[in-house]
Amino acid sequence: MKDSVELQKKNHHSWFEWAQLFIYLSIPVVIIIYTVIQNNNDISIAEKNRRQDLEIDERRHKQDIELAEQRRQQDIFLAAEQQEEDILLNYFNSLGKLLEKHGVNLNETAVGRRIGRFTTLAALNQLNSKRKTLVIVSLIENTLLTIQKDRYPTISLSSANLTGLNLTGKFQLSKQIECVSLDATILTNASFQDAQFWSWSFKNSYLINSDFSSSNGLSIACLDGSSLYSVNFADSTLDGSNFVGAHYYRANFMKTSLENAQMRYFTCNECNFEGATIDLAYLNGALFDNSEFLNIKMSSTFLHATQIHRSNLHRANLLNVNATQTTLQLCNFFDATLINNTFVESIIFDTSFVFATLTNSSFVKTSLSNTSFDEANMHNVDFSHAECHHCHFRMTNLTHTKFTNTSLNGSDFTGAEITYEQLKLARSLQDVILPNGTRIN
Repeated sequence: MKDSVELQKKNHHSWFEWAQLFIYLSIPVVIIIYTVIQNNNDISIAEKNRRQDLEIDERRHKQDIELAEQRRQQDIFLAAEQQEEDILLNYFNSLGKLLEKHGVNLNETAVGRRIGRFTTLAALNQLNSKRKTLVIVSLIENTLLTIQKDRYPTISLSSANLTGLNLTGKFQLSKQIECVSLDATILTNASFQDAQFWSWSFKNSYLINSDFSSSNGLSIACLDGSSLYSVNFADSTLDGSNFVGAHYYRANFMKTSLENAQMRYFTCNECNFEGATIDLAYLNGALFDNSEFLNIKMSSTFLHATQIHRSNLHRANLLNVNATQTTLQLCNFFDATLINNTFVESIIFDTSFVFATLTNSSFVKTSLSNTSFDEANMHNVDFSHAECHHCHFRMTNLTHTKFTNTSLNGSDFTGAEITYEQLKLARSLQDVILPNGTRIN
């Protein structure tokens, strides 16, 4: 029994000793592991801090470069501004001396005018749009761009680049400006919004994307005796120009290009559009009275709710024009070509389409009276649900033309190419003269 107790004590001491030995041996290992982990953490933190420092240095370097570039650009801008100011000042000084020597009209001498033109074009070529505007306003107010007795201004600006010129109504001129010539100039993106024109001329100019909205024009007598137009755009390029809400009396658009022009609610009385080209334009709500459209070419254009009164469209060429709810009064479309056009719900009276070609056009729900289509080509035209009272279709080609539910009272079809089947679809044929001359009572 005693031996058993002693053996148990001996075994207890042995396990305790082994545990102590394990703990004793584990301490250095734990210390080593902790040291390694701590060192790795320190290295990781140091690397992270190093990367952050590098990123901060890189950002600062980039910011320094950007700031330096901004300062450089600012210096360039200020230098250019100062250079332009010097050019402007030198120009006005030179012009002042020239006028002092040769008089306000440069004594109407070729030499004086050539010098004035050369110095002006040289200055304009080096100035921005804001300073160009200052030069032009100064020339206008001093009548140096006014049309003289020889039909030319004192200083001609032909070929001058006036891109971005701003002569809006907000830019106040000191007095009423008349008979200004800006012929043969480049006026891209120029603004004449709210401007008042008294016989101004822009002949042969490039006016692409220029703004004439809400401007007004009246014609007066100039020194050369002419007072023909309030604004003269003859032979100019007006693509993308804006005439919304403008009001002109006797304006000249002869042979102009008006592609994608915005002319909504434009009013033009006694205006001339002879030979003009109008493509992809918007003339909705416009009003033309007593105007000339001889040989005009118009395609893919909107004329919704447009009014045309007492105007000549002789030999006009209209293709894919949307003229819904349009009013045509006392207009002449003699020998005109109108293909694939829409005159739906329009009002047309006292108008002539004699010898015109109107193939594939639509007059659905249109009201027509006292209108002549004599000897016209009206193949496949749609008059469905329309009223055409006292219309003349004498010797007219009406093959495949539709008169479904149409009132044709008082109309004359003498010699027309039309079938009975077409006419019997009409709503009313009271007092109609048939192709054979028979009158329906």
